[in-house]
Amino acid sequence: MGKLYIKGCFRDFLPFLLLGSEVHAGTKLSNSQGYYLLHKESPGYFQSFFPNKKIIVSVIRDVINRYDHALQALSETEKYPFDENQYAENLFQLIVSNGYLPTPHIAFTIKKKSGVDRVVEQLSFRDLIVQQYLLKVISTVFDRFFEAESIGFRKGVSRQRSIGMIQSAIAEGYQCVIESDIEDFFPSVDLDILEHLLDCSIPQNDVCLKNILLKLIRNGFILNGTYYERRKGLAQGGPLSPILANLYLDSFDEQIKRWGLASHDEDAGTDHAKGGAGNKTAGGNASRGVKLIRYADDFIILTRTKEEAEGVLSDTESYLSTLGLKIKKEKTAIRSLRDGFHFLGIRFERSAVLVEGEDDVKLLRKPLYIVEPYLFLSLNGDAVDLCKNRKVVETIPLRRISEIMVMEKTVFSTALLRKCTEGNIPLTIALGSGYYITTVKPDSKKYYDVSYEHGRKYYSLSETELLCIAKEFAAGKLQNYLALFQQRFRKEQYRFIGELEGVICQMHQAGDVAQVRGLEGAAAKKIYQRLNNFIDDDAFALQKRDRRSPDRMNSLLNLGYYLLFSRINATVRAVGLNPYLGFLHSPQDNYESLVCDIEELFRARIDRFIIRLINLKVVGREDFVETERGLHLEKDAVRKFIDQFESEMEKKGAQGTLSMKEDLYVQTIVLKKWALENGSLSFYRWKI
Repeated sequence: MGKLYIKGCFRDFLPFLLLGSEVHAGTKLSNSQGYYLLHKESPGYFQSFFPNKKIIVSVIRDVINRYDHALQALSETEKYPFDENQYAENLFQLIVSNGYLPTPHIAFTIKKKSGVDRVVEQLSFRDLIVQQYLLKVISTVFDRFFEAESIGFRKGVSRQRSIGMIQSAIAEGYQCVIESDIEDFFPSVDLDILEHLLDCSIPQNDVCLKNILLKLIRNGFILNGTYYERRKGLAQGGPLSPILANLYLDSFDEQIKRWGLASHDEDAGTDHAKGGAGNKTAGGNASRGVKLIRYADDFIILTRTKEEAEGVLSDTESYLSTLGLKIKKEKTAIRSLRDGFHFLGIRFERSAVLVEGEDDVKLLRKPLYIVEPYLFLSLNGDAVDLCKNRKVVETIPLRRISEIMVMEKTVFSTALLRKCTEGNIPLTIALGSGYYITTVKPDSKKYYDVSYEHGRKYYSLSETELLCIAKEFAAGKLQNYLALFQQRFRKEQYRFIGELEGVICQMHQAGDVAQVRGLEGAAAKKIYQRLNNFIDDDAFALQKRDRRSPDRMNSLLNLGYYLLFSRINATVRAVGLNPYLGFLHSPQDNYESLVCDIEELFRARIDRFIIRLINLKVVGREDFVETERGLHLEKDAVRKFIDQFESEMEKKGAQGTLSMKEDLYVQTIVLKKWALENGSLSFYRWKI
């Protein structure tokens, strides 16, 4: 039921269409196949409901909710207090009269990992509303065009579909996989080809819709004050770009699918050879088994043999070249399925599929530190804007942020908090000195379920079991300090190393937690005194551990421990554990005692990190300012310290061992599995 549009030259087929419209006169005759009518003038499909003022109003409301600056910007562009209905009416009239003209986008550059600049464009809010509206209009219709093998930027389609497709191919005997992606895809799109595809996809009488789409596609941009016409490429940052990208690559999806279908027919004994380079492998044999899965410009192709894979890869390059595209050589490889491969955060092996959970994906993100005072953090769609004096100084996609750590006086919007909660991004607030205040954590039923199971497990433990776990945390801390002192072994430290080993033995023999804490505290005082043996600059000599009125070394320790605490706290909360259920540190106190327990295991690594900064003169005595509350790092030095801290967190150990960030995460997951799955408890040991 509905309209069927046929485009192209079908003169020879037209008599059969006319005959069918006469013969199929209804559905009641025994030979009837249904009724259809041929129109002399083809009606538009979209013109019956495009444009629509009510839907425009709903899009305006959605944009205002998702972009903090939208309401202010829209109000400033109008001569009256902003009225969404009046604004929708104005847009409606501009669209109907063909008077709508988009404003040039404001472009800026972002460094890729390779160091190459990528141009990202920011739309005016009026154009953003129009693009969101058009996306709502065309997405359902266009989605029907796309192949099942295209799984990116499609509502209701997730990476889970790829799991079933790949498992099915493995069961059918596929042996090899081509991994690749398209180099600089969005900037490389040929707009003439795209316009032709739109012409083929939209009925010719839907003139209004098509004209606006063409204006938006060709809209230029301003970069560093200079206007540039758009000669090629899709605007990165435009809501329409993903669906237009899928439309552009739909013929590629169909071509790969034809190769696979041709193979199936030929295996059955039917000759469907179509000729041309696109239907032959490198060896000249047209028979092949091919399955494609594509997410935007990232794709894999499964084949039965390595020879087929080599031929398909060559033909893939040839076909993409007809679209003005080329594959990224450094990310292209042919692998045996026996060796396994990664795709979309999923590890595929012959007999197993290992899906990275949300927490695993977060390991690839980085914290956002706010160390400059009086910034305003606002939501900009799926990104956060850092604003100062009403100007945006930086825009960061939320998908790249693991947590936000606010260390200075800062204002942030409720819309941003809502988005962070939806995206499982904790927001931690602290004083510039490193004093922790609170963490705004994500919220969900799953989160409370995990927290409940954690609490039930914790309160089921006997006093003896709680004591044993407290001993392990305390002993683990001293064991890791032993690793530090043994790494920098000096003859005069031999006796001290023996003392620490003796304290560890005493801990295991302790009769209560208070005794364990006393042994740990006494050992910590001696450890801090011994750290002076490793420090080259006497200005950083540590007399005693002093948090409230710190000298230079204590100031660095405060900041280092704060960053460590915040990272652990965010991780513990993100996986749903109750951060207040500690063992070594008392759960009765009003602080995150479990976080403090985990922190003890990693203090030695932070101490070594700080000593290296001093000895390598990354931080000097001149980087401190004296205040009523002791010595503190200057702002520029704080930024430098944080950069070095993040590098330390990311740094892999010897022989490819885990980074400190990964070790923190693993320790947290061990505790979670202990709480939820009755898993065994193990404690981090530093292996140098």
